Amino acid sequence: MLPKLFFVELKLGELATNPLYGSAEHLPYQNIGHLRDCLEILRGEYEKHMKTVQRIFSGELLYRTIASGFYVGAKDEIAFYPYPSMAELENINYEFFRAI
Repeated sequence: MLPKLFFVELKLGELATNPLYGSAEHLPYQNIGHLRDCLEILRGEYEKHMKTVQRIFSGELLYRTIASGFYVGAKDEIAFYPYPSMAELENINYEFFRAI
């Protein structure tokens, strides 16, 4: 069995366009300084398209911080598991929708 990699695309707000000075006011990430550093590295290195922000998963990741779903990759394969839209989520599970 080959190792697999689990990853998500994070919602970044203003940090996506201005990593050093963009507002992080409503972002629930614990280490904003590290996140800013990672984004600045990506901005400056044209050959680098992704950066690991958190190597060890602590078991805590808020639903509202994930852009569109999650990915699982292994060697030559990648699977994408999309999240439902907010409208779908409201219809599927209203209590969960209200909690996020």
